[in-house]
Amino acid sequence: MYTISFNGQTVTLPDNAKAVITAGRLEIINPVNPPKVTPLPKHQTVNTKALSEVVRSGNGHKIAKVRGLDDDEKNHIRRFFQAVNGEIRPDACVALRNTMPTKAEISIFQVTGFVTYLHGEVMAGLATVRNLPRYLAYLQSHRAMWAKYNSPKYAAMRLQNHCTEQLV
Repeated sequence: MYTISFNGQTVTLPDNAKAVITAGRLEIINPVNPPKVTPLPKHQTVNTKALSEVVRSGNGHKIAKVRGLDDDEKNHIRRFFQAVNGEIRPDACVALRNTMPTKAEISIFQVTGFVTYLHGEVMAGLATVRNLPRYLAYLQSHRAMWAKYNSPKYAAMRLQNHCTEQLV
């Protein structure tokens, strides 16, 4: 600290301040201390990964699978499939999932996926339905399913699995 007297006034200034006398005036300049800049580490890696990542499946939906279907759930879906002769109507899988006591633990996509698997079993001749002509008529009403049933791949599977039913 130091003291300056000017025009009958005494001013005490800190050590780092400057006093400038210009045109009969005393100006006190207090220096501004810039914030200290800490140097960056030489080898810094920046994590650019999102804080939370939403994993989506190939169809764009969030993955809702908590666990795989257990045998009781698969058997429940099989019984339903057999009861309706494989003729799954729109939203039937939603209703089926809602009847399951473990519906909070399985996603609708697991139910529809297993129903698709059961259709594949019938197409390959590894499983049967009660009324095959009616099932085939149902498949014919769904062009994509009928084309899959009649594809060379599944026709060869039926022959390999000794399925004797003929196409309608």
